[in-house]
Order: sequence, then structure tokens, then C-alpha cells
Amino acid sequence: MPINQEISLIESNDTPTKGFYIVVRSLDNIVGIGLPISISIKIEFMNDLLGQSNEVNIENAESNKIDFVTYYNIKEDNVTLKHLDEITAHPLIFTVMYKIRETEKTVKSESMSKQVSTAKQKGATKPESTIDGSKSTKRQSKKSKERSIKDVAVTKTLGLANLDLLPLILGEPMITEVLILKDSENKTGSRMIAWKNLPLLTVEVSSIEKTLDGVDPGNIAFITLESLYNISSNFVTPGLEVLTALPLSLCKDDSQEKLGIVQFKHGSKESLSLLESEENMKCWFSLGHIQNRSALTKYRLNNDYLELKNTLDLKFCDLKDILDSTKERIQWNQLRRCWMDKQAQEEFYNKLVKYRCWPVEFKLESKENTKVKTKNRESGIRNKPSNRFVAFLDLSNLLYPGVCRTRVTSQLFTYVVEDVIQKWGEELFPIQPSPPVTPVLKKFEKPPTKSKSAVKSKADNLKPKNKESGKSKVELNTKQKKSVLEEEVGLQPEVSVPLFDEEGKPVFVIIEVEVMHSLVKKKTKQEVLTSVLSLIPERPEPEPQIVNAEAAQLSYEECIEGLIKVLNEQYENFHSFNDLDDDEDNKRFLMHLHNSGTYVKMSETLLPVIKNYMYNKLGFPPKDADTSVLQAYASEAYIKLVSEMNRIVNLVIAEKEIIETKMSSCTAPNLYYFAIEAIEQGNVEKANEYLLKRIEHAKGLDPHHWLDYAIFHAVQYDFERAEESVYEALTLNTRFKEG
Repeated sequence: MPINQEISLIESNDTPTKGFYIVVRSLDNIVGIGLPISISIKIEFMNDLLGQSNEVNIENAESNKIDFVTYYNIKEDNVTLKHLDEITAHPLIFTVMYKIRETEKTVKSESMSKQVSTAKQKGATKPESTIDGSKSTKRQSKKSKERSIKDVAVTKTLGLANLDLLPLILGEPMITEVLILKDSENKTGSRMIAWKNLPLLTVEVSSIEKTLDGVDPGNIAFITLESLYNISSNFVTPGLEVLTALPLSLCKDDSQEKLGIVQFKHGSKESLSLLESEENMKCWFSLGHIQNRSALTKYRLNNDYLELKNTLDLKFCDLKDILDSTKERIQWNQLRRCWMDKQAQEEFYNKLVKYRCWPVEFKLESKENTKVKTKNRESGIRNKPSNRFVAFLDLSNLLYPGVCRTRVTSQLFTYVVEDVIQKWGEELFPIQPSPPVTPVLKKFEKPPTKSKSAVKSKADNLKPKNKESGKSKVELNTKQKKSVLEEEVGLQPEVSVPLFDEEGKPVFVIIEVEVMHSLVKKKTKQEVLTSVLSLIPERPEPEPQIVNAEAAQLSYEECIEGLIKVLNEQYENFHSFNDLDDDEDNKRFLMHLHNSGTYVKMSETLLPVIKNYMYNKLGFPPKDADTSVLQAYASEAYIKLVSEMNRIVNLVIAEKEIIETKMSSCTAPNLYYFAIEAIEQGNVEKANEYLLKRIEHAKGLDPHHWLDYAIFHAVQYDFERAEESVYEALTLNTRFKEG
């Protein structure tokens, strides 16, 4: 009985410290077998026997207690990465066997069938007609009767089932499951047994305390090898092996091999399309040799064409036709799960970031009849037949945030070591040490000079070298010269070429790779918002808001007054170039404001002032206000703003009219007093206006008025205009003493 180094059968007096308890509770629903029978249950893991129960008599077809206990024992102190990967990748196998005793009729029928078959092989139509045949048949019948008297116990398999242990690693304390026992033979037609008539096995698996304590949370990779399409006749399933690397480091640091290797075997040729196939479930890669439903997992195959990443030079419709066709293909549908710790996950991520691909190797038996002929389409040169191919899976989708699965197509290429090293950084699975790569161009070295004694005559050169070759040395020398010339020009190295079938269609494989947790974490909404805000440059802080209602009112009035002045200036500029009617005047003036940019500047100036006025003077409605309340607030605010603006405009217009009436009715002394008052208020422009109006009132003939105007400019340090005003006063009266 083979026993693994780390898994052993535990005696009843020996208690394991780390591992799992395996308990078989009951066997139910035994239909189609004559009772009573005696059964025994065998439990295996990774082709190693964990335990086998004693024979149990079954008399009831509905429910029978078994209560068989065994252990999965881990002898090492700590659970290593190898243990976790084995538990993740392989299931428990339960085999239920029973013994029956053959009846006398059964043995007689078998003996009679043997007699008839032996007689036919000898060429006799009737056993009694032959000379020796009658005697032999009689002897055989006697022996068969003697055998029928004895009871013969025959052991048969009632059914197989598998149990996935992954929930225990993910934190479940116990697994309780009712397993359906499938027949070991793949029966079809009338021999098939309905699901409701299959036996049921109740199983419990629980982890021993502190078994998984200290195990770092990791990730799990799911690699599913599905099918190989457009195959040629040279692809023979018994001799085809598929190898790929696992994102798992099972070796020590001093070892050259860094990644684990998984080997897929037991592929079968199928001609049914994916839609017509009965089984739509994945198979355990370690149970590929079992060609029935007992080797299936609980994972379904993905037949969605839209999720398939097409890396071939084919249109989507052509690819769909190939997948739906009944052309023969090699099918595996095998699943290999792999446990990854943080270091292995980081190595897997770095490999994908650097190379964006993952290699898969296909190897045929090293026979001449199994080698596949390939041809370079560009050069048209036929390459040497090969039995080693490689496909590079494009797994770049796994580098996107939140993406956990990708299903890709990849075409097969001939395996060339240099090409694999270039695309993946190292040789995939070296069978033997690869020779050093020779350069394409070799330096031409002059042959060493020969001495005179070494020079031979022409006659000697014309003699044949040996009888077998029959070639003269001259011919050999010419061939050597050609080889030297070829070395100078440079021979083309072996090139990896794609593989096609007889119809010119690419030979490709479909593989699905999935991880339990995405390699790149998907950002939350808050993290996305934070990253976007970090990209926005900092803006200058706005000016502090006015917190006084009176100040807000005053700023609004000043803003409206300033806008009135701007509109007056723009209107004067507009009228200096245009002479239009009133209707056209308003339209053209509005266009003039837009074209000159004044309208935009006025809006930018007025917007913060209105915000401050509404915030400090009018106030804002509550946040949870209804739509009707907001509409009422907006209409009220609009009315107040417009009415306040009209009031300010009317005041400005009225003030201008009062000033004009005052200036028209005032005498020269009054205008002089108005000017002095304006100077005291700091309004220099008004003072200048009053003094000019005073000069116009006297028609410019009073030298005293010009003298006052000169003094006004001298106070403002405008000596040029002051000098001009004095010159005007002296022009009117040359004897004017004050001037």
C-alpha cells in the first residue's frame, strides 16, 4: 500500500496534530443490486491511499450507517506552500466496492459460451461431429459443473466520487456533502442509470485545530486547458503532452527552476461541437484518465464567444464557425488550480507586466511519423519536421484593475529556443542543456600558410579520397570554398513559424486563466475621486466674502454705477462710427458689446457682487427646500435685484440732470465755489469741469477766469497747462498785473 511521506494512515491510538478528519457517515439509495451485499470504502488523495474501511453488510436500500473515520495527516511542523498547493489542486477520491457471489446458472452459462466460442475457433459447426471435440466439450462441461458447486466472490465497483477541499483553506471549519457515486464505466444508451437511481454517500471533512494557523492569505490561479482546433493527422492523443508554467515557486532560492510545471495528458479527439456536447463541466487535471462523470468538478465551461479574446488573424464570424463545426479536435477541459502566496503573486504579476504573455508547450512523441511538417509562408521554404510547439497566451487583460478572468486563443508555433527566450526571458522547459547560440555572421579568417613540404601536387589532388565517396579533392576543396562563402554571407538561423492545417487554417488552442482576487485592485469611488482631484492644479483662494448687509448693498450700488459709466463710454465710441435708427441702434450696440468683449467682462464683474448681495442681503433657502419654494425664492430675488438696479440707474440719471440744470442756471461766482468744493472733496474732474464752464460762461474774455484755471493746474503740478492759461490771460490784457 503506497503511503506518501507527508500523508500516512493514523492508528486509533495515534492522534494527528495537523491535518483533516475524514468521516464517511452513510450510504443511501442503493438501487438495482441484489441485497444483502458487503461493501468497503477506499479513500485516496494524489494516488495515495488514506484509508480503507472494513467490509460492512448492507441490508437496507434506503439508508445505511457507515461511520468510517480516517485522517489526512501533515507530519511537518508548519503547513508549507507545497501542502497548500496540493490541497488546492487535487480532490479526495472515494471508491465504493462491493462483493457478490456468482450463482450456478451464471457459471454454467459462462462455461457454455466458452464451449461454443472454442468450437467456432476450431472451425466445427457442431461440437459432437468432430473427432476430439465431443470428448473435450464433455470434459469442459464436467469441470464447469464442478466449479458451479463452489461459491466465487467477485469484487465490483459500485461507484466513484470526488470531494473538493478548497473550502477548508478558505476558512470553512467543516465540509458536509452528499456525493453522487458515478459508475466507473461510461455507459451509454439503455445501460445508462438515471440520476435518481445513483447511490448517495454522505461525507464530512473537518480540519484539525491549528492546522491552518499562521497561513498568510494568498491568491488562487485557475488554469483550464480546453481544446486544440484545426489539428492534422499527425497529432496523436496518446503521445501528446501539454506543459505550462505555474505561478508558484516550489523550489528553493538556490535552484535554477523558479516556477512549477504542470503537465496535461489524456486528451481525447472529439467531433461534436461545444453546443452539442453533453458534458459542460471542467475535469480535474489529475483525473483525466477517468473517462466518466466521476472526474468532473463543479466549475462550468465558459461557452460565451463574446468573452473570448481573439488573437488570431481571423474574423469573429470565422472563429465562431470553427468552434461550432463538427471538425475533429483534441479536447481536455482539464482544470489545474494553483495556490499563490504574496511572493508568487508578485512574480506572476511582474512576468505579465514585462512580457504580457504566458507560454504553453505542446510535445508529441519523438517519432518520425508523428512529426509535423511546417512551411514558412513568407519565404516559401519548408522547415524541418517538428514535434515540439509553443503557444504564447496574451494575458494582458489580467493587468486591468478588477479583472479576474481572461479566455484567450493562441496559435501554435514551432519551438525555437532563441525565440522563446526573446519572448519570455528564459527557456520554457529545457530537455537538455541548449548549445550556445552561434552568431549569424562569422568573421572570415585567412587559412594558415602552408609550408612547401605540405603542398601536394595536382596529381595527388586529382586522386579520389576513398572508394566509397568517389570524389576528388578538387571537388571537396570547391565545396569547402562554398561553405566559407556561405559563412561570409551568413546563414539564416532557424525561425519559429506558425502552424497551419492542410486547408491553411491556423492551429490554435483555447485556454482560460482566472485568479480569485484581481492582480490589480479596483479603486473605490472615493479613491478615484482623490486621484482625479490630485491631477487638478491648485487654484488661487477667492477673496473673503462680505459679511455685512450694508457693505453688500454699497458694493452692489458701486458696481451698477461703474457699469453705467462703461456703457456710456462704449455707446459714445459706437456712435462715433455709426449713424443708425433707434431699432437698429439697439441691436448693433448689443453686438458691439459682445464683439468687443465688454459683455463678458461685465458679467464676470457682476456675478460675485450678486452672490455676495444675495448671501448677505437676501439669504439662501434651506437645503431641503421644495421645488416650489426654490422657484418662489428665485422670482423674489430677481425682482429685488432688478428693482434695486433701476433705482440706482434713476438716481444716476437724476443727479446728472440736476448738475446740468445747476450748471446752466449758475453764475460765474457760483461755478467758482462749486469748483473749490469739488477740489476739497477730491473730485478733480468735477472741479475742472466747473472752471471750464465758468470760462465758457464769460465767453473766454475774462482774464481772472484764466488765471484761476492756471492756479488750478499749478496745484495739480500740470505746469504746461498752467502756462497756457496765463498766456491766454495776458493775451486778453497785456497790462494785467496779477497775471
